[in-house]
Amino acid sequence: MRKNKKTWLDTLPIAIVKWIGSWNSLIVHTIMFTVNFSLYFFGVDFDTVLLILTTVVSIEAIYLAIFMQISINQQTDKLEEVERLEIAHAKNKKFWQFW
Repeated sequence: MRKNKKTWLDTLPIAIVKWIGSWNSLIVHTIMFTVNFSLYFFGVDFDTVLLILTTVVSIEAIYLAIFMQISINQQTDKLEEVERLEIAHAKNKKFWQFW
């Protein structure tokens, strides 16, 4: 595990997951869905509108799941490091209790 040297690949998934859980994301998605459904009123066939919607939503769900898993893996690495340090500290504390 690298120490304190994060690249943009390390921070991007966390930033995306944080943004997805924000009010800005809710507003952007609401606008996108409204625009998508309004295509019907501009002469686009309703089946095509639904095809576009399901395709975009499916692709977004796939990427969101990937970004979430990356962020979960990063958090797990951090927790394992904390656990390792706590175990080392506990062993050190037990050692010095006998003296």
